[in-house]
Amino acid sequence: MKKQLVLVLFLASCEPNTNFGEMFVLIQKELSVQITTHYCLIIPFEGCSGCKSRALKFMEGNQSPKGITYILSAKQKKAIQFMVSRDLLRTKNIVIDANNRAHALGLVGDFPTLIYLKEGRVVEFKTLSATNISADLSHLEKRLKQTP
Repeated sequence: MKKQLVLVLFLASCEPNTNFGEMFVLIQKELSVQITTHYCLIIPFEGCSGCKSRALKFMEGNQSPKGITYILSAKQKKAIQFMVSRDLLRTKNIVIDANNRAHALGLVGDFPTLIYLKEGRVVEFKTLSATNISADLSHLEKRLKQTP
């Protein structure tokens, strides 16, 4: 009986977040923004510092308001302002989540999350960890160049 319970708990923890799309709609309401781009990259400021730096570098080099929206998520706005220039923060496609709501809602953990959208709905989401972030951001950069 005990082994079965452990197995059930293990399997339950491996299931994808079935409410991810709902949580994405909720974060947009809480941040008073409607994301209509094809991609959304949520960058957590608490977590893997190397991944955060890589994602921020990508953001600085890929300012395409029609193709991607960035959500910068931190416990305090000062953390974001310390690492990102004022000019960049004024860009239309950067949204500041100064209360770390994306993390609280399960949209992001210690690593950035890349969300693929179609007609405003989540089609797929992917965690960009240290093992895959470079390849995934390189692939995303190619896709953004093809986005009209």
